[in-house]
Amino acid sequence: MTKPYLDPTRVKRYAKRFSDALYYDARKLWQYHGRDDAGAPVWQYAQRLKRDGMVVVPNYFPRDKCLELAARIERLVPPVPPRTQPIGERQPYTISEYSRNAHLASGAVVEWRQYDQEEDVNDKGVTCIYHIAREFPELESLRHDPFVSGIVRSACNEALPSRAFKAYVNQSVTGTRGYHVDNPGWLQFKAFLFLTDVNDLADGAHSYVRQTHLFSVLKYRNFLHNFLDPQSKGSDMKRIPARKMTNVLCPAGTLLIADVNGFHRGLPQGTGRKRVVLVNCFDHSKYT
Repeated sequence: MTKPYLDPTRVKRYAKRFSDALYYDARKLWQYHGRDDAGAPVWQYAQRLKRDGMVVVPNYFPRDKCLELAARIERLVPPVPPRTQPIGERQPYTISEYSRNAHLASGAVVEWRQYDQEEDVNDKGVTCIYHIAREFPELESLRHDPFVSGIVRSACNEALPSRAFKAYVNQSVTGTRGYHVDNPGWLQFKAFLFLTDVNDLADGAHSYVRQTHLFSVLKYRNFLHNFLDPQSKGSDMKRIPARKMTNVLCPAGTLLIADVNGFHRGLPQGTGRKRVVLVNCFDHSKYT
């Protein structure tokens, strides 16, 4: 009897994951060196991002305006619509067959993640609004802020476009995915603008393991563990250097920029806690 992890399709998928990650890590050896002509503030933040895989920009946007925007985004979310497709059928703008979505007149799309799961599962309680700038055109200036894109470009010596711009309303998300990497085959950064205060871990703090965006034997040990354990997801990072773990606690208006090929996660929220955040994705990928 063939062992589950020796299924040819699985072997091929993991071989690609390993080769993509190795290519990405090797590319960074030369791509992350050198200094460009960025101004001093941009370059300083970029150096921290290059070194640690994450950087926090305090007071990026006025706190009162962030809180006002968070309230507007919450009012934007309509009542959850009836389910129009059978369980097991995954629709566009849904992360699983248990999610629901609604298309707004502006072109924005609201997704209620894992809404039809009866048990408490990861991401249940997350509401994602895709194309949020179609609803609030004034956000385009934030999405294409040269200060933020300049930090990303200076950190990796490559201009990455803003591929997606979303808003998240997390309400009592008591189950979240563990530490993981997003896509090991290409450069990908995300900028998180917190629109509500994250005062303690139970608010759903973002957690990042510094310097794991660079080559690490531990990353490949995790990939191997996931290959041998059919219950693991391919990009899970269950073995982490705890001494490099950083939990981001911050007031509304704080910006976090992260290389999401480093180990990261959102921490579980306490019941009744809420967090609203804008997420700007910088990469060349094609998905939504």
